[in-house]
Amino acid sequence: MACTAHVRRQVVDVFASQGNAIVEEAICRIAELYAVEKDARDKPPDDRVELRQARAKPVAIGRKNWMFASSEGGVKLLQSPSP
Repeated sequence: MACTAHVRRQVVDVFASQGNAIVEEAICRIAELYAVEKDARDKPPDDRVELRQARAKPVAIGRKNWMFASSEGGVKLLQSPSP
């Protein structure tokens, strides 16, 4: 499984080449997680855990559910072609 930074880079590349609305939504959902991390940046470790559980976990679960619901659309654009 790739880290979010690598996934985001791939999503942005697909959006730049195709302008797909589903891929644009993926970028927005990733940005929500980045916003949580920005808010957590200077907090002590225990506070970061609490913040991530309260804010990032629901976003990550929502993104996962959205990806499965969107699998017939733009999410397939992000998959590597089979050899």
